[in-house]
Amino acid sequence: MKKILIIIFILFSSCQIFLGPDHDTSPESVLTCLWNDFNEIHAYIDIRLTNSINNFSKWEDALLYYKERLSGNIRPQLSLFESCGQMLAELRDPHVGLYAPGRSFHSSIPDDVLTERGWFQFRNNDNNSTVQRRLYLDDGGVFSAVPDLMFLYGLFNEPYETIGYIHIKSFSDSSNFGGTQGWVTQINDIVDFFNTVTDAVIVDIRNNDGGSTANMEYIASRFATVKKDYLRISNKNGPGRNDFTAPVTNSIQPEGTRYAKNVVLLTNKSSVSAAEWFTLAMRAQPHVQHMGTATRGALSSRMARPMVNGWYYTISADKVEDINGKCYEGVGIRPENPEHYITGVWEFWEVSEGYNDRQLNHVLEYLASLP
Repeated sequence: MKKILIIIFILFSSCQIFLGPDHDTSPESVLTCLWNDFNEIHAYIDIRLTNSINNFSKWEDALLYYKERLSGNIRPQLSLFESCGQMLAELRDPHVGLYAPGRSFHSSIPDDVLTERGWFQFRNNDNNSTVQRRLYLDDGGVFSAVPDLMFLYGLFNEPYETIGYIHIKSFSDSSNFGGTQGWVTQINDIVDFFNTVTDAVIVDIRNNDGGSTANMEYIASRFATVKKDYLRISNKNGPGRNDFTAPVTNSIQPEGTRYAKNVVLLTNKSSVSAAEWFTLAMRAQPHVQHMGTATRGALSSRMARPMVNGWYYTISADKVEDINGKCYEGVGIRPENPEHYITGVWEFWEVSEGYNDRQLNHVLEYLASLP
């Protein structure tokens, strides 16, 4: 996941080992070893190449091209770091990164593209001018889980005062990793509040950047009414494209204080990684409707590995599918009901002036129309 614990270990690649003879650390050899690791370990090479920057049809074509850029045979010439980083960028994988002393590369989608696909920057911690706080929530809502303010929740202004709202910033705070973090337990009091005063709740994970699976499942279980399997995960265990372990099934069951009334889960293209696991877990529940735009489409966990020259990289080494075997990598999870796909395109002046949230308006009208 994007912010989940990164585990460094060695798989099956012969390029990078700690013992034995020294390895060739010439620039071309470093680039080739990196390419080979991704060729053997990355779970989605073929899927990711369908959207490559230079329209490569094969991963081998990427290696040949960036060798030429590294050598200067294709201008402008690139440094080793630039060659490695731009080769990895062809995959457009948010879980892929390259790290060297004083330098780093992380694959991303430009902000203008995210805006077109439903991205909307609306939450700036305690800034009272944000759209949700200023235009929608009674008394501006409440921030919870200090100091990272992981939850923003409250009731809507009239005429939607019986509908609750919670935005979940991330599934990991800045303090530590591993297991369930303390802040996540505050969801129990929030759900208890919603049970008392609401008829429905909007769970907003737009711009949620992922995090801990344990935290995600803890929160999802508070919105579960029945035990449901929600995804299958297989680990890469060999160099071949189809070398994976047998899938392990993840499930969510009701735990603790629970909310069983109508729920709408709201996503956009910046709902990524653990937020996408949360999406699959939530929409498996019979009282939850998924609305908004598709998620990012980066569901693998993130593994870190060393390189022969002392740098390291991160890679997607798991195959994640929904319970029916459908893969969403590279495309994202769209609402199942086409009528619930809500475009998130705003004009620039609307964003800069803080005008209404079109997606949220649509969801409020939908919930108000329910019997």
